[in-house]
Amino acid sequence: MNKNEFVRYLELYGSDVSRWPGEVQIHANAAIEKQPELVELLKQERDFESILDLRKVENHSTDFQNRIISTAAKRDSQISTKRKPLWSYLNEGFSCLKIPKPVISLGIILIIGITIGYLIDNSQISKFRNESDIGVIALYEGEIYDFEY
Repeated sequence: MNKNEFVRYLELYGSDVSRWPGEVQIHANAAIEKQPELVELLKQERDFESILDLRKVENHSTDFQNRIISTAAKRDSQISTKRKPLWSYLNEGFSCLKIPKPVISLGIILIIGITIGYLIDNSQISKFRNESDIGVIALYEGEIYDFEY
C-alpha cells in the first residue's frame, strides 16, 4: 500500500486502524511498519479527531419536530376541497400583476364582445350566402351587376 492509498483509507475510516476492513487493515499495518512517515499521519489524524470530539453537538428537541408536523396538519385541514368559481382563479392569476382591476374587467369584456360579434357576424354572413344569390347582392357604386355562372 502506498502513501496515497493509506491517506485515502485514513480519511474514509479514521485513525483507528483496527476498525478498518480486514484486508485493508492487514495492508495498512504492513505499510506502517515499512514507512515510518505513515505513523505521523496517523498521529495527525488522531489529533484532528480529538478536536472534533471536543466539539459539543446540541441535540434537537422533539418539540420542534412535533410543531412542524402539527403546522403541516393544520394547513392540510385548511385546504378547501370545494371547487372554486372561475372568477377566483382569474383573480388569483391577475393578483400578481400590478394592473388596476377596472382595466382587467374592461379588457375581458372587450375580448368577450369581439368574440361574440365575430361569431354572430360570421353566422349571419354564412346564412345570408346560403339563402341568396351572390349576383343579386353585388353592388358597385349603386349599380347592380348580374353575374352569370
